[in-house]
Amino acid sequence: MLSLAADNGFRRVAIIHDDAITANAVAAGTGRLADLMGLETVFCSPYRKATIDFTAVLDDVAGAEPDVIVIASSHLAELTAFTRQLRRSRVKPQIVACYPYGLLPEFYRDLEADGEDVFSATFWDAGLARPGNADFVREYVAEYGRVPTVPSAVGYAGFSLLHAAIGTAGTLESEALRSAFLSLKTQTILGGFSLMSSGLQAGMEPATIQWQDGKAAIVLPDSLSSSQPRIGW
Repeated sequence: MLSLAADNGFRRVAIIHDDAITANAVAAGTGRLADLMGLETVFCSPYRKATIDFTAVLDDVAGAEPDVIVIASSHLAELTAFTRQLRRSRVKPQIVACYPYGLLPEFYRDLEADGEDVFSATFWDAGLARPGNADFVREYVAEYGRVPTVPSAVGYAGFSLLHAAIGTAGTLESEALRSAFLSLKTQTILGGFSLMSSGLQAGMEPATIQWQDGKAAIVLPDSLSSSQPRIGW
């Protein structure tokens, strides 16, 4: 999403987040990536837990005049409250991204038109052309009568990787499994899998979605996109 901002000449980034592990990681990573891309972080601040009224936060953000707003929260209700109030504020960014729950159908269902053009990221989508994905979706629908969710896909991929690691290690002993995982380089329905020596995932490229006409359209990367990103708020 920041690459899209840079490509369109937008330079000023505001980051708002709750004080929790996931949101703090998103905020820190966004700030570092913005620096690497030559963008300016003009506002970066946590907000108080369980905030529902973001008036004061939006007043501070307005003074920074951002082109891009990134909001990260561990709570869906806070993401939707911020987005709804942003729509009615004097802040007029060109790009808005909500992490991590901006990808959920419930996000758009709660916001409806206020959720239009919001960006988020996803590890998985039923329509992504990744190895085994079409088979997974077809078999899941046949078994459960509905399209799988992201957690279902993550669980399936995780157990597939565990099965592969056990096959390589030939044992359930933890150190042997760790070595097997570190040497494992493969493709799953989530994309590439390879680990750094620290255990961090380095092989997967998440997709960027944007809510367009009520649907979560894949807009980045180009190799996976089903729609062109829309700029403007």
